[in-house]
Amino acid sequence: MRKLSEREFDTIVQDVAASVYGQAVEKFSVSGFSVEATYRTRSRKGTWVADFTFNAENGHYRYSCPYRSAGSPRTFGDEIGRRIREAVAD
Repeated sequence: MRKLSEREFDTIVQDVAASVYGQAVEKFSVSGFSVEATYRTRSRKGTWVADFTFNAENGHYRYSCPYRSAGSPRTFGDEIGRRIREAVAD
């Protein structure tokens, strides 16, 4: 297994954020293998932030956000992790 490059990771995050998995993501920033994603509230009147840290070798990640029951960050992180695993397996 190989380690994903930061450039490859950035591309994966951009692709996921642009897809159906990232529909709730208003904006995001990538630094190394960390992502800060800003989400819209369901009412669309406010925003909140989720921070992710990914392992570039296996796609595992940790995240924190003010709404632990929110499914959007978990779905977003799971898809990025899946794509990392797929990329490093090639």
